[in-house]
Amino acid sequence: MTSMLNQKTLFSFDHTVYWPEKYERVVEYLKNGVGQGENSQSLYKLNVEVLVLAACVGLEAGNAIDLPPQTKEIALSTFTSQSLSVYLYLIPMLAEKDTTIDFFRNKEGEAKAVSIFEKYAAGGLEILNEKLMSNTLDSPYFFTSNLRQDKGDDVRDLEIDIF
Repeated sequence: MTSMLNQKTLFSFDHTVYWPEKYERVVEYLKNGVGQGENSQSLYKLNVEVLVLAACVGLEAGNAIDLPPQTKEIALSTFTSQSLSVYLYLIPMLAEKDTTIDFFRNKEGEAKAVSIFEKYAAGGLEILNEKLMSNTLDSPYFFTSNLRQDKGDDVRDLEIDIF
């Protein structure tokens, strides 16, 4: 079991994770608030951290969308160096109810896992962007706190208990 959680052995092949460029504003907001440039008090330091949050939001809301033509990219090694590559398996395993980690143990399976993660991350970024457009706060802390407090029947009004 220990080797299964070893970040370096999760992926045997190199992959690139893509996300919609049109949501760069919400990614930057979650990293830096409304200020210009890097914020030492930021909620997240790296795009990869925001992408993991977005994938969790997308999964919880059941919102997986295809990537648009204009994308940004993050190397798999960035997920690994931040100990976040496990989410590239966890999100697809939770989404695909009848699968096991063994399903992703070849090049095609790994690519499928990354693709599923990307779709939920894009869906989560879409939700986060909609929330940001309707309620811009000075602080990403308050923004994510408000996400956790929102409740309702609409998938856009979800309670998030992540991180």
